[in-house]
Amino acid sequence: MQPWVFIGCGTPTSRYSNIIREAFAGQIPAAADFICGNYDKLILNPNKPVILNYEHFFERKERLPSFMREMPLDTIKMNLTFALEIAIRHVKRNYRYAVPMYYVEERRLQLLLPFVLSFTEKAGFALIVDDKPNGTYFASTLLSFEMAYKNARLLTKPSEWLIL
Repeated sequence: MQPWVFIGCGTPTSRYSNIIREAFAGQIPAAADFICGNYDKLILNPNKPVILNYEHFFERKERLPSFMREMPLDTIKMNLTFALEIAIRHVKRNYRYAVPMYYVEERRLQLLLPFVLSFTEKAGFALIVDDKPNGTYFASTLLSFEMAYKNARLLTKPSEWLIL
């Protein structure tokens, strides 16, 4: 039998406060810190270049909208580039459009940008952007809204464009 049982979450003033104090010898554990002091990584600098990893998109066409999958690669590349320009314009107007996300598997921060690939709908995808040490951002993949929302809510309430 395991030495502990989950009974609930609590704060220093909740009904579980005595149990928490006893379990941690009077020292309440600190809140999780996913940011680790990298606060500059929470905001996208729209003046830094963003490099799209086109090959990744071409290898995973199933993540693209159905109408784009049969397009020639040059046309897909042009659509992705245009969608990125639109996303950067949004971020220039409102920095909160770049939503921070915690990538659990690699224990690092990433940013999500709204990615509009069709004129008939709102942003249908979230573009993942990584801050690189060479002074650029690298955009490697798209997530559905469901996937992006689950990852973004670990850090903060997601921006209005990401609400399901």
